[in-house]
Amino acid sequence: MKELIEISFSPVNAFFSIMSIVMLIYWIMVIIAGLDPDLLSVDFDSADLDTDLDSNSHDLPDRTDGNPFMKTLEFFNFDELPLMFILTIMFFTMWFLGINVTYYLGIESTLMGFLILIPNFIISLFIVKIFSKPLSYLYKQVNHKGEPEIDFLGRRCVVFATLEQNKT
Repeated sequence: MKELIEISFSPVNAFFSIMSIVMLIYWIMVIIAGLDPDLLSVDFDSADLDTDLDSNSHDLPDRTDGNPFMKTLEFFNFDELPLMFILTIMFFTMWFLGINVTYYLGIESTLMGFLILIPNFIISLFIVKIFSKPLSYLYKQVNHKGEPEIDFLGRRCVVFATLEQNKT
């Protein structure tokens, strides 16, 4: 246990350890206090972009496929789940990979540890993609947006009530 704490709070893994603790506290608050998981969510829906382009510009290349950054986010399923779900999976995965790589490869150099962060991030993105697909299906099934709002203003209705004759 002592080795785990030492490796967890080494200079390379300290950020992911702290962020994992913050995510754990956030999800405990969501469970206990009923915070909305969409509270800190960012919408990455690229289909809703409204652009004003000059239709007479024929010298520009035809780019109807969208922004490459947005396509990358869509590839890793960032548009299907709230950002906090994605960040939680990302930080826990990067923490887990960082701890295991540091321990099993015996990396004690901080520079080497920071160089391993890049492949750690890339592998974590693919793990996020794997875990987010079933979670997005489950998230859609529980109707996370709630029931549709019904506008009762201006509608007629019949009210049935039992009233006594002498009531005022």
